Amino acid sequence: MNWMDFTLLEINNNVDTDGDGVNDEFDQCPATIAGATVDENGCFVFSLPANNFSIEAISETCPDRKNGKLIITAEESHNYVLLINGLERQFSRSITLSSLEPKAYDFRIRVVGEEDYEQCFSLEIKPGITTVAKAAVNNKKAAITMEVGTAPFNVMKNGV
Repeated sequence: MNWMDFTLLEINNNVDTDGDGVNDEFDQCPATIAGATVDENGCFVFSLPANNFSIEAISETCPDRKNGKLIITAEESHNYVLLINGLERQFSRSITLSSLEPKAYDFRIRVVGEEDYEQCFSLEIKPGITTVAKAAVNNKKAAITMEVGTAPFNVMKNGV
């Protein structure tokens, strides 16, 4: 074998037939789809976009109501498992947990059939607070000043 033959052999070893970014000589999964996320062996690795989950915590509306909510919405539809407070709940696109007491929650989301995939989250359901307001009437117009509390507020007079 001369020097020219060796160079051609070396160049041919840098072939990536399936386009996954791993050269064929090291690729243990030679038929992965081009553009798929793969490991160092060229094998598919399940992943979701970093912004796949939208998570909303709604705090308690009034003290001691224990009516906080957790709302999770996924961009991609899969068979998800939510693990929170020792319970498992399944969902595919969105899930709402109600009647949550105020405290910190740690939870995980897994994908059914993807044993190596898990995302962990933390959030806090804040306790409700008592609102304090002052009302003043001047020239048949009422002015209400909220001194304690968090918007939004609904102000009603005689049920209206």
